[in-house]
Amino acid sequence: MQKKHLYFIAAIHLCNDISSGAMPAVLPFFVLNYGMDYTSMAGLMFAGSFLSSVIQPLFGYFADKTSKLWFMALGVFLTGVSLAVTGFVQDYWCIFAAITMMGIGSSIFHPEAASMVNHIAGRQKGSAMSIFSVGGNGGFGLGPLLAVFLITTFG
Repeated sequence: MQKKHLYFIAAIHLCNDISSGAMPAVLPFFVLNYGMDYTSMAGLMFAGSFLSSVIQPLFGYFADKTSKLWFMALGVFLTGVSLAVTGFVQDYWCIFAAITMMGIGSSIFHPEAASMVNHIAGRQKGSAMSIFSVGGNGGFGLGPLLAVFLITTFG
């Protein structure tokens, strides 16, 4: 197992999943500032979660056919930028589109990253995937804390 590379990919996974983890913490600020209701918030969660899950197998297919390492960078870039965009737009459908792009970024990242982890794991595939998963779970855990800190500090 190439531990240095594995830890690096796990750290990237953490960065990628911060955005998805931040979403539930950002929703109350949308309610407060834009007057969104539960239906609107549910639509945003749908955009970020369900839609990305539905298209992720497509990117998994591409990852199996031809490895594109830049998919990992593109995915992290899309998730971060898309969540940031939600702080600068006020129209519900613009926010919905940005969160949809965030979900697409996540669905681009995960299959390629998992494939890379499998490649560098050697015979310790279970351990490697567990370390990779810790990165993602860490992102989900840090996401709400980071989102609330940034929103309350900078608006």
